[in-house]
Amino acid sequence: MLARTPGILFAATFTPTTNGAVNGAVTIGNGTSDSPQLVALTGTGTGGSTPPLTFTPATITFASQTAGTTSAAKSITVKNASTSSLTISTITSSGDFAASGSGGAPCKVNLVLTAGHTCTMGVTFTPALGSSGSISGAIVLTDTAAINTQVLDVKGTAVLPLTLSPATLTFGAQTVGTASAAQIITITNNLSTSISPTFAGNGDFAVVAGGTTPCGSTLLAHAQCTFAVTFTPSAVGTRGGAITVLDSSNPGVQIISVIGTGQ
Repeated sequence: MLARTPGILFAATFTPTTNGAVNGAVTIGNGTSDSPQLVALTGTGTGGSTPPLTFTPATITFASQTAGTTSAAKSITVKNASTSSLTISTITSSGDFAASGSGGAPCKVNLVLTAGHTCTMGVTFTPALGSSGSISGAIVLTDTAAINTQVLDVKGTAVLPLTLSPATLTFGAQTVGTASAAQIITITNNLSTSISPTFAGNGDFAVVAGGTTPCGSTLLAHAQCTFAVTFTPSAVGTRGGAITVLDSSNPGVQIISVIGTGQ
């Protein structure tokens, strides 16, 4: 009998209130250390009227941001491009993004924005602990105009505190009981603080000093160091293992999968 993986099924609908492309996300909380998780969504609205509010810039993209840390704010100018006054009703955000009023004319709830006038917001990106890769979201403003919901598309890239390159290693055929040539792993500290990573191999794989900048007891903020991995097969055939990297960040354990062949 085949085992089935437990899961849930849900449906998402798209009801655009404005013309053009709209990106967003469904946020799923699961009570684990890497919660919440996001499902990116996109759609295009057509046939609607022109919304009264415009955003400058029209979208925001954040550069790589370490999971669990907050980016510098990016400024957005919101303009009432209609011929009538309106009042901002709500300012909300999705996923790992946040918005608040900033500057000399901050956007805020209950602000009356007369025709042609502007206000400004600061948008920040705080990717959840344990997340990595591209993340999409939205900043949503509602107001008292006929078209009363407008969406600012935002996206960013999350990186783990430590980046390991390469993320996997493959060794060729190696005579049983002999050590292979070393392969080099580069570690990048993406944090703004120093850390003290440690490394351990298992099975037929061992960690040794090596590379152009061998890792020591401390890895400075935004710095790189290297270490080497060797393969000494104990038997003929495919041999698998892992290199474990430990540090004080969150998550504090990262694994590099390694494989080789004994002959």
